Formats: sequence, C-alpha cells, structure tokens
Amino acid sequence: MGSKSTDEINQIKVKQTSLGWYDKLTTSPINLLIFVVSWATILLVISPLVGIPWSQLGDFNFRTLMYYHAIMLPTVGVLICLVSLVMNVGGEVSKLLRYSLIPAIVLAGLGSFFIFSITDTIPVWMQIVGMLVLDEMAIALIWGLMMLPRKLGVAYRAMNLSYWAITLFVILAFLAAIFGHASGVGVDWGWGWIPGILTYLTSQGLTGTSFTANLITSHSHEMLPSVMGGTVVLTMVWFGYDKKLEGGYKMAADIGLAIMIFGGLVYTILYVWSGLTGWPIPTILTGGPGGVNGLALDDLSTGFVALGSLIAIAPLATIGIEGIGTSIRSSIRDPLRISIFLSWILAIISIAGVGYPIEFNEVFYGAGVPPAAGYLNDLAFTRAHLLSGFFIFVILAAFLLALDIFYRKSGSKLHLTLAPALAIAGMLITVTGEAVWVITLNMIIFFVGWGICILSIASIAYYLFVLRRSAASQIEWG
Repeated sequence: MGSKSTDEINQIKVKQTSLGWYDKLTTSPINLLIFVVSWATILLVISPLVGIPWSQLGDFNFRTLMYYHAIMLPTVGVLICLVSLVMNVGGEVSKLLRYSLIPAIVLAGLGSFFIFSITDTIPVWMQIVGMLVLDEMAIALIWGLMMLPRKLGVAYRAMNLSYWAITLFVILAFLAAIFGHASGVGVDWGWGWIPGILTYLTSQGLTGTSFTANLITSHSHEMLPSVMGGTVVLTMVWFGYDKKLEGGYKMAADIGLAIMIFGGLVYTILYVWSGLTGWPIPTILTGGPGGVNGLALDDLSTGFVALGSLIAIAPLATIGIEGIGTSIRSSIRDPLRISIFLSWILAIISIAGVGYPIEFNEVFYGAGVPPAAGYLNDLAFTRAHLLSGFFIFVILAAFLLALDIFYRKSGSKLHLTLAPALAIAGMLITVTGEAVWVITLNMIIFFVGWGICILSIASIAYYLFVLRRSAASQIEWG
C-alpha cells in the first residue's frame, strides 16, 4: 500500500463519517479484524465457565468439538481477510467479508454455548448456518484468486510458485470443509434418504455409520495441514518471498514450496479416496508384534507439508524488515517475526515431533486402547496435540500474522513487545508441557502455557485496537 496524502486521508474520514454504524465497523479491514480477534478471545476466556472440558483425555466430545469449531471459524475468517489483503484480491470478496463474517461467527459462537448433543437442533443449526456463510466467503476467495492473474494483466504461466501454492491450499481447505458438511449430514440425518447412496455404500462394504466416520476423519486430517500450509505461504508472500529473495535463497524457498504442494496433493488423494470408499490408509516402516508399530502413509504425506514449510521459511530470515534493516539480524531480532516463525515450528513439534515416536511404539501406547500399558499416555497425546498444534498454535499463527501486517503497514513506532513475548513463552511452555503430560500424565505445565497463549491472543486484540488510531485505519481492502 502506498502512502496517502493528507487530503486523501481526510476524504476517507469524511466518507466513513457518513456511513451507518455497521459500515463504519467494517469498511476498514482493521476494524473487522479487531472484532473477530476479540470475539475469538472472548470464546477462549469464557470456555471453562460454559463447561468446556478441555482437559479430558482423548478425542473431543461432541460439545467440545462444536465449541472448537466456533473458535476456529473466526480464525479461518481472519485468514480469508489476510489472503484478500496480501494478494490484493479485493472486489466481491471484501464485500462478502464485510457483510457476512461478523454475523457468521457470532451466530456460530452463540449457538455453541447451547450445544450439548446432536438433538439440540436450534443451536446446531445456528452453527451450521455460520459455517455455510463462511463457505460463501471461501468460494468467493477461490474465485478471486483464480481471476487474480487477469486482474493483474499477467499470464497464468507467469505467476510464481507462491500463487499456485496458496491457491491450492485454499482449495484444499474448502474441500476439507465440504467433507465436514457431508459428515454432518450423516450425523444429523443419516444416509437413507439420499437416492442410491445405500446401494453405493453396500458396494463399498460400508455402513452409514462407518461412512460418516471416514468422512469425519478425512475432514479433520485434511483441514489442519491445508490451513497451516496456506498460512505459511501467505506469510512468505507478505515477508517478500517473491520480490526480495534471490539466488540460492529463492531456490531453497521454491524447493520448500514444491515439497509442500506435493504433500498437499498426496494427502488429498489419500483422504478423498479413503473417505469415499473406506480404503484403509496403509502403514509403512512397520514393526513389532503384528506390525503394530509404523508410520501411517497419510502422516508421512502431511509431514511433507511440515518439512517443506521448514525449508521454505529458513530463507525468509535473510529478507530483513523494511524501515528497520535489510539484514538477517533485523529479522531474527524482531520478537514479532520470531513468534510467527515459532508458531509453525512448534506446531510441527507438537504434532509430528511427539506423534511420530508414539506411532513407532504402539506396542506400549496401544493407540489409546487398553490393556496397553501406555494407553492413557496415548490419550494424553491425543488431547494435547489437538489443543496445541491443531488449535491454539494455528490461531496464534493467523493472529500474529494479522498483527504484523497492520503494524508494518501503519508505520507505527509502537513497541509490540507484550503479544510476541507472551506467544513465545506460552508456546514453548505448552510444547514442554505436552511432553510432560504424555510422559507423566501431569497436565499442569501444559495448561499454564496454554493460558499464556490465550493472554497473547488477548494482547493481539489490544494492539490491533491501538493501531486502529494510527494510519492502519486507512488501510483499504484493495
């Protein structure tokens, strides 16, 4: 965004003054993001008060799962906003964001307070409608990305690898959402009312229950690497991958992106085929009695996204920060940039770094099923990595990036020390606590770190509000 003259800024202020209250709230992207980040913060803070059992071992129960979605919806909404801003998509996407995002997340959030079982029809439908509205925004974003080369007057073949990577991961995340909606159909109504579906399930050796379970697995496992992969690529673009990296650094980043794209395509094929047919994803490098130890092929393919992101982000540290310094020293000494890097790295450690060793020791862990000696330890890992790498670290990655974008664009001299410091401390303590929880079944350290992460998210909302008073309020959708 280029700098605006005093007259241009005054014209914008006059225009905003004449708007209605809702338009005033959303006409500037930072206003919308302040509301969304604040809303997610409120849901996190009050979650114990509304009875969400975060500390239970094992997978989420239905109530916790629906509340989890109510918090992740604002996170996805923030990412859609950031893609629109950084990629300069604008147009109809920004209009849909302005008029749809707040109603969608509020509806889903309020509904989640009253969801205890699938029979709570009205609140369940409140959340479903919120999700469908978010789908509307995702479709508009995909269309905007697909039309972006034409908007720029550039041939598709001239677009760099980051454009193709971010478009791919947005599409894959939307595909995961479709699988989630399909599984919701199975949970809510079953499959018998759809013509021909029972015949198809019989031909695949599936029951309605097993088909729904397969779709749920494909949805959840497809969504996280797609969202995190897209966040990593978006951050690369914002940091200047396509404009400032040269030579070997650019080649390394491209190699990382290529590995991420490959992993995304592979795990999508696996999850789509497994979800629709019930095909069991094979385990490789097996060992132990009955071959129970080993790495699931889908975990290997999602690991390619993690590996590729680690390779891709390393050259970003050499870019530096405009206005502060162009050397690697300016980047690695900036706490906000460090916290963004760590949000991806520690998410990988919390999932793969802890999960891979467990997969190769299933004789002890027993996939969380007794009478295996370590089945409770496995259930502790299931809950811990859902709350860290699948949840709080994803939120931090998105919200810290939003803060970085508006902070750099605003040209503010504000020292953003609290949010990144809390994020770094919280994530490090959370990962350490995860290891302690899995080994000793003591969860105290984990939730101390988790709580600090929530404080960091609250401070991000505060900093965005402070930045709103600066030139950040004049940043437009594009």
